[in-house]
Amino acid sequence: MRDLKLTKVIIRVDDVTQLNLFELADWFTKNHPDVPLCVYLIRTHLWNKNGWKKLKEMIVKYGWEVGGHTRNHPYLSSLSEDEIKLEVIGNIRDIEEGLKSVGLNYKVLSFAYPFGDFDNRVKNILREIGIKIGLTYPDGFPYDSIYSWTLDDNFEVGITQDDKHPLSVLNKRFDIIHNKRGLYILCLHTRNWRYSFIKDIKYFLKIRRPIKEIGLILLKFFKIKNKWRILDSHLKYIKNKGDVYFTTFREVFQNE
Repeated sequence: MRDLKLTKVIIRVDDVTQLNLFELADWFTKNHPDVPLCVYLIRTHLWNKNGWKKLKEMIVKYGWEVGGHTRNHPYLSSLSEDEIKLEVIGNIRDIEEGLKSVGLNYKVLSFAYPFGDFDNRVKNILREIGIKIGLTYPDGFPYDSIYSWTLDDNFEVGITQDDKHPLSVLNKRFDIIHNKRGLYILCLHTRNWRYSFIKDIKYFLKIRRPIKEIGLILLKFFKIKNKWRILDSHLKYIKNKGDVYFTTFREVFQNE
């Protein structure tokens, strides 16, 4: 008899600035409102109330998870302990106080290491401030720990794959996890998914580049559009399986 246990799917998005948040929210609410994202925020000391209000909406209405990713995206292991605290604790405080300023009491439970880089000092600081899950970034597929949540260390949680692969590879890797009824973690990076066409045009006009270089702008535009198309197709492929469940790190951790 077929195992009816659902395959859990987590969509993790790193490097989310306030601008990225609005772009992600717009695309996902229009195309996949039933998919809760786990978003990891940077530049949080620069956010304003508009950003926190949108974030609150995505948490409350769409079930998104919000986590820390430092203020300035450094290699944490290269910093002094005091510098690590400024980046990590400051980032978490920004998020919790920002959400509180718009009426939402929210405790951050997960943190994604910039570049997947960490050491024991970083892990200890996260434990001290109540973070439960630390996310790293090895893409050594198949990454065994994603088959279940029974990890020896919740501060070294990896991914199944990132967003660099063609659709055929994305779907094939999902099938491997799906057949094992495991935990499928797809990590997206906002630098690969956002496109500021207006910004490029203004830059082009300002420096008066040769007209032939506008072709590079158009090429970039279509490349990013293709990324969104691939993501849309991959999510539809996952949903067509039927026996899958889109979730968050927060929910998985609290239910284990």
